[in-house]
Amino acid sequence: MAGAYAGITYGSRNWLVRTIHLRRFDNIRELLQLRRASSWLDYGAGDGKLIAMVQPTGRTVAYEPVEHMREACVEQLDGLDVDVVDQVPDGPFDVVTALEVLEHLPLPERRRFYDVVRANGAARVRCIVEVPVEYGPVLVAKALGRQFIKRRPREYGTTELLRAGLLGRVADTSNRFDERDTRTWIGAHKGFDVRRLRAELRQLGTVVEVRRSPFRFLPAWLNQCVIFVVDVESDQSGSGHQC
Repeated sequence: MAGAYAGITYGSRNWLVRTIHLRRFDNIRELLQLRRASSWLDYGAGDGKLIAMVQPTGRTVAYEPVEHMREACVEQLDGLDVDVVDQVPDGPFDVVTALEVLEHLPLPERRRFYDVVRANGAARVRCIVEVPVEYGPVLVAKALGRQFIKRRPREYGTTELLRAGLLGRVADTSNRFDERDTRTWIGAHKGFDVRRLRAELRQLGTVVEVRRSPFRFLPAWLNQCVIFVVDVESDQSGSGHQC
């Protein structure tokens, strides 16, 4: 299963798919190197690819609750001084990252993530979040790629795709904003709107950078993903935000 994830992303046999996903890792690695953190929590670390690329020297914890992904993470990070865990660890951490995670979380689970960042213990935490763009012309390209390159079932009807792809009108069919939701994971990207997430992140802290990938100088709707860099004051500093 973990190998299947790599095969449709950074390890894809399709040059374009592979290049786009490796580029997003390169962008995040660059942001991490700018920070020079002495401690780092990767929240939802997947198979550990980002950590393997960064080769960190400070305290590093990979939190991955899914067993088969955690096993792949352990294998990929063999030889590195990284703790791979299935429970959120205690801080403090200078940096918390979440790559392609928040689009899969219902509101209560996203709030748990925000609480983890705030309760981190460091006076000021840098939070780096990367999420996909699922509206505009790029969505049309993604939908076709998922169907014909990755061989996934068709997600969108024609009208839905035109509304989201040409008009930017995203219908959240997965109901990501229900406070009573008891799910821990939403499998589909369909209905995720990065614009609504940005509003949440502004409540979490100060958004100091928004980076688009792979084409940094083009608008989000022509890019695969958006990376948010958020500086957050921890609860222990006495001035945490509320989401």
